[in-house]
Amino acid sequence: MYYNLFIIEILSAFILAATLLYRYGDCYRNHILVTVSVLTAWYFSFLIMFILPLDISWTVYRQHQCLNATEPTSVAVQANLSSSVAPPINKCEISWPDNIFPSLWRVVYWSSQCLTWLIMPMMQSYSKAGDFTVKGKLKSALVDNAIYYGSYLFICGILLIYLAFTSGVQLDGPKIKAIASSASNTWGLFLLILLLGYALVEVPRNLWNNSKKNYTLSYCYFKIAKLSTDKCEAEETVDDILESLNMALGAITAGHPLQSHVETIVQKLPVQLKDKLNSRIPPDRPSPPSMKSLINLHKKTIKALHVLQRTETQYGLMLQRIFHLEDVSTNSRSPDKRFQHTFYTPRPRIQRILYSPVLVFNKAVLSEDNGGNHMRDVPDGGLVRGYILQQEARALYIRKRHNIYTEHRLHILLRLFDCAQDPSTEPVLLSTTPPDQRVQSDILRDDGLQTNPGYVSQLSE
Repeated sequence: MYYNLFIIEILSAFILAATLLYRYGDCYRNHILVTVSVLTAWYFSFLIMFILPLDISWTVYRQHQCLNATEPTSVAVQANLSSSVAPPINKCEISWPDNIFPSLWRVVYWSSQCLTWLIMPMMQSYSKAGDFTVKGKLKSALVDNAIYYGSYLFICGILLIYLAFTSGVQLDGPKIKAIASSASNTWGLFLLILLLGYALVEVPRNLWNNSKKNYTLSYCYFKIAKLSTDKCEAEETVDDILESLNMALGAITAGHPLQSHVETIVQKLPVQLKDKLNSRIPPDRPSPPSMKSLINLHKKTIKALHVLQRTETQYGLMLQRIFHLEDVSTNSRSPDKRFQHTFYTPRPRIQRILYSPVLVFNKAVLSEDNGGNHMRDVPDGGLVRGYILQQEARALYIRKRHNIYTEHRLHILLRLFDCAQDPSTEPVLLSTTPPDQRVQSDILRDDGLQTNPGYVSQLSE
């Protein structure tokens, strides 16, 4: 029985780790070593949770059943009519080797230690390095980790010296190994307690607040404004990098020793950014960059693209959530009791059959009405459209191009954002009217805008 449970739990942990990695990781894009390392780390983490109950139950079984299941037997001797007690016979047959779990835990423990403190940090530093060769990336990764772990070793060395002089204990190899293992376990337990304490409070609170759709929608509006700012800042950083890369392309011509390195940086860009880079006009007589500056530019490019991809993904997911919550508010007034989506999203056939629009309406709308948690009415056009206007206004503000056109357009967009939030707002410009009325009218005519809420949709589209 224990053999079957042991094999089933090992396979279940592997299947779960592989499924999550396939779902949340791009296995086809990453290197095979990265995929194997992450899969091993996740697999051992799940294996601890799966195997630990089996290990505890097996230990309890051996202590209370097998080791105590002995009976003394009496043997009668007819020669002197006396009886003697034979050695006890153990009736519990143990077919499970005793070294299975200790060997497994040694493999899991030391593999996790190597992955946590050596392999994974080296791989992270290697992927963020801006060097163009494998040797250079490894050197940069070693330097980064040496600085990080050197501080730890310096602190630990001071503590060991203090311990040796105060306690008088001879610190040999096994004792230092035990101290290092204890320190690692203590740090892991500290992080576990910290994160678990946060999750025990945050997860129930999020579940409770998510049941209040009105609060959730307001919170999502707040989050998308922050994500919009982060997204604009990431785009501005990428624009600065494209400007530096354009100067490097103008300075390094065909046949230059650094041309291959510049092409390596360009290949990291997505198609949209490549087209944007090619549309830029090269500067006149730029100075050629050095190898060190190209390495720094490559490192900044990797980081900026990663931040941009993360912010765009978070912004898109938050938009989808807001669209759904606004659809819930709109369908709460639907007479046909069928959930209608504002934007068509294709779904699998099985999901369309089992999860019909009527069921979606009952789950998303009626459950909120029965619980007494009514959502407020979202104005026509939706508040997300107003936040799109705000995003464009923030982008114009962040770019810091202080000319008349940008300042006047910023005033107009902010006023249209106020109109989108509150349809009763008077369709006039801000009180700080720009001095040049002629330029203002030219902006309105060129952009096709009017100062009333009816043209908000035209701008957002």
